[in-house]
Formats: sequence, structure tokens, C-alpha cells
Amino acid sequence: LLIFSSAIGTALFPIVSAVWNSGRKNKLGNGISLLIKFAFLFVVPFAIILVTFPEIVINAIFGPSYAGAAPLLQILSVSVVFQSLYSIMFIALLAIGKPGITTKIAIFVAVINLLLNLFLINMIGVIGAAISSVTSYFLALVMTYATLKKYMKLDFKVTELINIFLGGVISAGVVLVIKGMLVSIPILEAVISISAGVLFYIAFIFITGVVKKTD
Repeated sequence: LLIFSSAIGTALFPIVSAVWNSGRKNKLGNGISLLIKFAFLFVVPFAIILVTFPEIVINAIFGPSYAGAAPLLQILSVSVVFQSLYSIMFIALLAIGKPGITTKIAIFVAVINLLLNLFLINMIGVIGAAISSVTSYFLALVMTYATLKKYMKLDFKVTELINIFLGGVISAGVVLVIKGMLVSIPILEAVISISAGVLFYIAFIFITGVVKKTD
């Protein structure tokens, strides 16, 4: 997911800078809004996989000796969703010539993250660090969004983002229910239940009108 957001950021900077300097601020706002919506649409299914089958992901990448880190991965998957959206808006602010503002946001969020770590790690260990990360990136996302809105019109509907979030939560529930009903090889369970969850997610997105022909 981080590779995905980094790739978008690399391509986004020169495009945003060129459109901004040409004076087409309304068109730029429309483009950024669509990018945020579709980035959210894309990362949510991957977050569902990380939340519902963290053991399989950890075993595949790091090996079974790290299986105990599954709860940590589940929490951090939410953080990665926030970070992906934050990265897009962060790059947009840099591209329109606002590095000072992005630096202030980054410093403020880093201080909050440090304070949360000092408090939560002492209480609940590494889980506290993961919660600190989620909270910090959510705060960074909100601050960056509020700042970017001052310079361009972001015309995506909040209800669309809410529907994407709800679709993701319900789809994760579908995956967990089917997972609980199956008694089979873990990989087979994952394939069947995740496929059902993703199909439900896609259907939910179209039924609620999140994706339109005009997009």
C-alpha cells in the first residue's frame, strides 16, 4: 500500500505543479478529489485482507515465527489507509508551493506521535505504538485536508467516503463470517472468504452510487 501511494506521489507532483501554475485551480481541485476517492477505493480492500487474515500475510512475508505480530498488523493496516490519503494531499500542497505549511504539519504530528508513544507504550507496549501511529496519521490527514481546502475546491462528497468506509467494514464482516463457517486449509479459506468480501464490496460501491459514469 505504501508503494502504491509513493508511486502516485511521484507522478502527481509535476502534474499538480503544472496545472496550478497554469491557473486552472478548479480543474486541479476536481482531479485531486477524484484521486483521493479512487485511492481510498483501492486501498480499502487491501486493508480488509490485512485485518481479516494477518497471520497468512505475516507467514508469507516474515515466516511463522512472527505470527504473534498479527494484532499489530491489523491496527497498522488502518494507519496505512490514512497515510495513503494523507500522502496525496501532502504532495499536492508541496506541488503548489506550500512546503512551509507541510513542514509545520509534519512537526506537529511528529510531536503528538512522540507524546502518545511515551504514554501508550508504557501502558500496552507495541500495541500502544501502533495506536499512536493510527492516531497520528489520522490527525495528519485531517489537518492536511483542511489546509488544502483553503487553496482549491475539493468537490468529493463526504457521503461517498463514508460509503466506501462502510462498504469496507461490512465486507470485512462478511469475510470474517465466511471464515468462521469454513474449516479447511487456511489459504483456501482466505481465497474463498476474501473473494466473497471483495465481490460484496464492489457491489456495495456501485449500489450506493460511489462510482458513476461521469467519474
